Amino acid sequence: GTLAPHDCRLTYATPALDAGQSLTEVTGDFAAYARGNDGPVDIGAFELPHNGRIIVVQRSFPAGSPQAFQFTANFLPDPFDLTDGQEQPSAILQAGTYSVTSAPVDNWTTTAICDDGSPPAAISLGPNETVICTFTSVEKARLIVTNLIEPAGDPQTFAFALTPGESFTLGAEERTFVVEPGTYSLQLSPLAGWVQEATCDNGDNPNGISLDPGEWVNCTFTQRKMGRIVVTKQTTPPDTPSTFSFTATYGDFTLHHGQSHDSGLLVPGVTYSVTEAPSPGWDTSVAACTGDDDGSDPSSITLYPGETVFCSFVNVRTTPGPLA
Repeated sequence: GTLAPHDCRLTYATPALDAGQSLTEVTGDFAAYARGNDGPVDIGAFELPHNGRIIVVQRSFPAGSPQAFQFTANFLPDPFDLTDGQEQPSAILQAGTYSVTSAPVDNWTTTAICDDGSPPAAISLGPNETVICTFTSVEKARLIVTNLIEPAGDPQTFAFALTPGESFTLGAEERTFVVEPGTYSLQLSPLAGWVQEATCDNGDNPNGISLDPGEWVNCTFTQRKMGRIVVTKQTTPPDTPSTFSFTATYGDFTLHHGQSHDSGLLVPGVTYSVTEAPSPGWDTSVAACTGDDDGSDPSSITLYPGETVFCSFVNVRTTPGPLA
């Protein structure tokens, strides 16, 4: 009998021209792509609209990162991996709704947008449409806070505040924060009796740390405990009314027999000196310090963090008679 056009059906398993596609289209289908989601067989002059395509693009920051991201889609190919700058076109697709998702990766934040306005989880693909979905992945930054305490072994803890972020305390330890790229402020609460210094290895001030995607920045805080110098006066014979004058780089003072002078808190790492002025009728028999790791000379006291140095001056009377 005689066949009408709609009685003739060609499938994509048969390498032949159908009534609705060009030779180039058919050849491309068989040469490059496997048919996916191709639905019912093609119907002669009534070709179904299945000529669309979805292209998935990966963008990563920092640029050039080797990190691979795995994608899952309800079209072919599925699954597939992409790194920065790569893209994956789908097979030829009929019109319909499709989805593509990127698996989470630790310490990365990924967002996605499709150029037709569709969300990647519900891509509305029209006949002969090409939709490009771009996934942008940003690696989180790391801020390492290192707290050094001098002298070593001191149990003191220190209060910090990271903004935006949280408040925390540290002893002689470090803490790492995994954060989104941006600008942060890292502040240390002052503590009486301590000299505090801070530097960041990227050159930023701790009050304004700029973190780029994937960047690691170490901010080191050095806490140095202040020291002191205690000077004691003794005379032979004891209990004399004489007054003895001292000159010190941290301030002058006078002492009688049995008295002591405390310098108060002094910055460590500095060399101090204490000298006694000559007094008529008296000789200095002892002028020595203890507790100074660098020696016993009162004229050259190098004060270390947390160190207390005791200096003793002993005077012996050289003339007879009453003392004023």
